[in-house]
Amino acid sequence: MTDLTRAMSSSKLSNMSSGKLSDMPRSDSESSLLSLEHDLTKVLRTSVMKIFSAMSEIGQVAFKSLMGEFPQYNDIWLKTLNSLLATSTTSKADVRRVSFIVAKDGKTDNNLYPLPSVFTFRETAAFKEDHLYRDIEPTVSYQLETLRLTKNFSLTCLGDRMSPSGQIYLYKATPKASALAKDKKANRAPRIFARAVSFINDFSAGSFEQLLIEAFNALESIKTACVPGDNHLFINIVGASQSTIIDPVSVEQVVASILKRHSKRTTRLGIAEVEAKAVCKLADDVDSHPISLRLVASNPTGFVQVMNTYVEAVDESGSACLQPIGGTKASLAGSGDSSWEGLDITAPYPLTRPFDAQRKAALRSSDTLYCYDLPALFEAAVEKQWASVSAAGTQPTMVMFTTELVVRKKSGGHHWTMADYMNGQLELVETQRKAGKNDVGMVAWLMTLKTVECPNGRQIVLIANDITHKAGSFGTREDVVFKLASVYARQRRVPRLYMAANSGARIGLAEGIKKTFKVAFKNPSNPESGFDFLYVNKSDYESLGVAQKELIAEPATYNGEEIFKITDIIGSEPDLGVENLKGSGLIAGETSLAYDDIFTLTIVLGRTVGIGAYLVRLGQRTIQKSSNSPIILTGYQALNKLMGVDVYSTNDQLGGPAIMYSNGISHLTENDHLSVVVSAIHWLSYVPTVRGGLLPITDITGIDDIDRAISFARWMLLLTGQEDDNGGWHGGFFDKGSFTETLAGWAKTVVVGRARLGGIPMGVIVTENRSAEAIRPADPADLKASETVIQEAGGVWFPNSAYKTAQAINDFRTEDLPLIIFANWRGFSGGQRDMFDEVLKYGSLIVDAFVKFQQPVFVYIPPHAEIRGGAWVVLDASINESVMEMYASANNARGGVLEANGAASVKYRTKDMIGTMHRLDE
Repeated sequence: MTDLTRAMSSSKLSNMSSGKLSDMPRSDSESSLLSLEHDLTKVLRTSVMKIFSAMSEIGQVAFKSLMGEFPQYNDIWLKTLNSLLATSTTSKADVRRVSFIVAKDGKTDNNLYPLPSVFTFRETAAFKEDHLYRDIEPTVSYQLETLRLTKNFSLTCLGDRMSPSGQIYLYKATPKASALAKDKKANRAPRIFARAVSFINDFSAGSFEQLLIEAFNALESIKTACVPGDNHLFINIVGASQSTIIDPVSVEQVVASILKRHSKRTTRLGIAEVEAKAVCKLADDVDSHPISLRLVASNPTGFVQVMNTYVEAVDESGSACLQPIGGTKASLAGSGDSSWEGLDITAPYPLTRPFDAQRKAALRSSDTLYCYDLPALFEAAVEKQWASVSAAGTQPTMVMFTTELVVRKKSGGHHWTMADYMNGQLELVETQRKAGKNDVGMVAWLMTLKTVECPNGRQIVLIANDITHKAGSFGTREDVVFKLASVYARQRRVPRLYMAANSGARIGLAEGIKKTFKVAFKNPSNPESGFDFLYVNKSDYESLGVAQKELIAEPATYNGEEIFKITDIIGSEPDLGVENLKGSGLIAGETSLAYDDIFTLTIVLGRTVGIGAYLVRLGQRTIQKSSNSPIILTGYQALNKLMGVDVYSTNDQLGGPAIMYSNGISHLTENDHLSVVVSAIHWLSYVPTVRGGLLPITDITGIDDIDRAISFARWMLLLTGQEDDNGGWHGGFFDKGSFTETLAGWAKTVVVGRARLGGIPMGVIVTENRSAEAIRPADPADLKASETVIQEAGGVWFPNSAYKTAQAINDFRTEDLPLIIFANWRGFSGGQRDMFDEVLKYGSLIVDAFVKFQQPVFVYIPPHAEIRGGAWVVLDASINESVMEMYASANNARGGVLEANGAASVKYRTKDMIGTMHRLDE
């Protein structure tokens, strides 16, 4: 093929005297081809290749047919048609579009049914041919809605022969300079707009999916330089009649399920939006008129398709626009962004879709998501939970209902301050509003989730930082929203989840003074020598200091000029100083109260700093994304400046999972945003719907048997059970697959988690009998530091494992879970290092936690296990007799004050041994 291409492009075809390609001179390198590639031109060129089996086939008829494949060949037709329209009276007849369909002769290329050529002339183009509609039938061209593309993009038709049915039309769209001037941050790369039209009798799932697959195949068949990511697919289902009865909710469910099946392919093809249009009626009566539905699907999170459904309606001004349909899945779940609401039906496609700027900012700032995309993840997580359970019943159509919680004045009005909160003038109201309408960097929702264990629904309050609003920092207004939303959850006694991605307390700056202050240098010719004071001139002082009281200054003279030396800066902007820290204290105290009153869980999706880090710890339970989600007090750049040397290179060195999962701050880590939310939903499955409510007991029929034998070969298999080499299942103490370990990266000589026993959720604490390693990383800021690896023996409580035990007991208490402890401890480690590391303090915390416990506690000593010394003390049922019970294996469980060797060394001294020896010798 390379020789054939060279032959076609060569001007020396006369050299082919023998008629053989082998006689052509061959190039020793690719320089000849490269020279042609570098000969760039803006003229669109067309190459047509036809392979003949013999020279005799190349005749006049065949050659004429071959020439007819070039678009330029149609110029003969165009000249005739242009002259005809130039002399016509189309304007008198008010004709706006003229289309000519010219049949082709298919005998020359053995095509019995060749597609005709179509030429379209439009009034807006002075009845010159519109190449955008070349070879597109008149009935189809109107349904493609290509005029929505032409305002912001320059289009190149890629053809309509990419699919068997000829219903798919592809356009390469390059942003126009005029559009880029208005949207300077837009993506300048070309993109593909695929337009599909189908004329059918009735809308059906099969017809829609067939057209969708055809469009996908067409997109895959082309090779363009377009970077995938901003492509668009429009599907127009044109019914033979407009009287088809369709429920918009059912249509949305059908289209959403189809797109979900093909979501991976949609992402691979770089399709950012799938837009579908269908005309239908809502009821079979005279008063029901045909309506036009628009379904817009996108995947803003990269994990789940989000669907929004609109209807073409007439607004107050009389223009046709898109209005969202109530009662659909997206509107009730709050998972869609309703970004097309109020949009004119002929509005051009923008270069940047709504909220894309916020999504890119969140991704760039902290590798996290835009806050209004988070509800879609919860909906997807609940649906994934239902999909993983086979015997839990049928999944409901709606698995989530969402209402936004908005702070407003009791007297009315949207603008409020911290002073209004302090005066008791604010309230939290439930409302439905469009995404992105927040003017505060904190957003809250009330969600009703229909999970497997709560099919009738359970409520949670979700609070999230908007990292696109002032970098997600905590100002006083953000603190008020957080406080009121948390109080709202405590009043309802429902779980409170916090999605953390922020930059800590807001650092304000007086912008007015920043633009006007001047510097009195000690030596103006050498500024490096320092300065004496900052000042403003008289006019600036009168406007800032006297009129607005933004600063306090003393009159002075500098270089013969009357100036005012700045002594204090007050500023006029809100949230400039310690008032932000006061607000941080407000929400810190609220989070501490919430941990004792309700179930609290923090999901760290991005960087969380300062007060954000304290909220993580005060809420105790934490799930951390494993990448780009550090929990820190100060950024690494600030620490490097403080030390005067670049010690740290990333924030993950300070608070990444390698640090926070290993020291017990993070209970779980997950790889991505969706997995983190899935883990949160799974954690909620163990927790009652309200604090103090009934436990969510599940049906384990088909999963495990309640009356089952427990067999285990290793200690930890006592909990989980195991499958042997033959596929046989050997049951453990808890239901099959129900045990979930938390805090696994910290204090590994104790294992804690949650499991189910006969469907009843329980807290679990187990001794780890194997030795474990505790690794303390070297601090890069300390040149003498080195990594320390400490070996910890199994069956012994160390300071970290004692603290882990006490923390787990407190967590189970505030989750209303009964607790079972599988005990096999020989006591507490009492060496000098452990005593210095406060093992006594942390061991006492175990007793404190048991005293506060209100649910049943079962302490069980399994076969071949033992409890000795202080371990028995902190586990004894007498600590809290009303809820604690103690059990032991009948035959071979043991207990005692000391081990045999220790007891002998204390109570069986040398004199006693000698006496025993004499007694035995007698």
